[in-house]
Amino acid sequence: SHDLGQSKSYEEQEAAKKELSPTKPPLRPKPNRVFRRSTTDPSSLGQGEEGMMRFAEEVLMNGDAATAVALFGSLLKELEKKYGLNHRQVARCYHKIGEACLYAGKVELAVSHLEEAISIGSNVLGPHHLDVARSLEKSAEANLKLDYVETSHREYRRALRIKRSHLGLYHPEVAHIHTQLANIYFNCGELLSSQASFEEALDSFRHLSMRAPCWTVKAAETLCSIGSIELARNKFSKAISFFSEASVIQKRFHGVIHPSVIITLDNLAYAHLKCKKIKTASEIYEEMLHAQFSYHQVYNLECYNTLKKLNLVYQKMDNLPAAIEATTEAVSLQKKTNNDEVLLERTMKQLERLRRLNREQLGRRKSVA
Repeated sequence: SHDLGQSKSYEEQEAAKKELSPTKPPLRPKPNRVFRRSTTDPSSLGQGEEGMMRFAEEVLMNGDAATAVALFGSLLKELEKKYGLNHRQVARCYHKIGEACLYAGKVELAVSHLEEAISIGSNVLGPHHLDVARSLEKSAEANLKLDYVETSHREYRRALRIKRSHLGLYHPEVAHIHTQLANIYFNCGELLSSQASFEEALDSFRHLSMRAPCWTVKAAETLCSIGSIELARNKFSKAISFFSEASVIQKRFHGVIHPSVIITLDNLAYAHLKCKKIKTASEIYEEMLHAQFSYHQVYNLECYNTLKKLNLVYQKMDNLPAAIEATTEAVSLQKKTNNDEVLLERTMKQLERLRRLNREQLGRRKSVA
């Protein structure tokens, strides 16, 4: 068996597996709706209307979604009165209201307005216009929140075709849709489709990073997502490859002490453990524990959970003295840095248990000798 706690009861083995499970980065995915079609020539907004649009957008960017919805709603009435229903700026305003409703948590209302934006935009600008693609993408996001996965998938796919034809393969907006589709496939259990979409996104981010190094960080995030899929497929050696590359990139950009690095180390250690590379796993968990304490500047529950994983690995290595040393140091750090008596008590109980196990082990060895 590759799992810890091989000599323990079934319940203890299952508990050990659960404790060692790595932190997984979030990966996440309606009935068909009929779009109303509508017909006029587009023209630009008047100065006052454009100013009002910009003001409402600024309000939305500042986080006041409810006020933004009201402002866009007032503007929409003026635009419809001036231009009628079939106008580019009316479609644009419907899109903005939908976006604001989405931020305000009014998801069904957001879908309704975004459908109007798609319908009007398709009539006025054509069904393959970038504005239509952006409304489709935002509608897909809203439908996903409502768990209408099929509709969301269909809208993302349609938006992807439009954006790819306008923007090319290696564009941030194209890569973003690939990532969203990959998340949908993952949550539906379609791991190979998910991996294929993440690899499309990764290819885009690698090309983009040649122009701007910041995209390398997105490439690292995508590598972690592919690594998580390999873990789900029990392809642990491949997972190690993806997580290792991601950790190198993340350390280069963020330094060793960063939440993203910590999550990647957790997954990397788990993958090594499943490949029976126990010593390497212990070294990674040690690095992870140090990074967590350095980042939080206090010994907290995250540190405690990592210590438990590390101690289980030490037990697997038959190295109880190392587990006792690490736990003793943890107790000392807790006494110095925080007043969480409950956590301190739990750590001290763990230390007592390890010392008891060590005494029992030494006793058995003496009796055999």
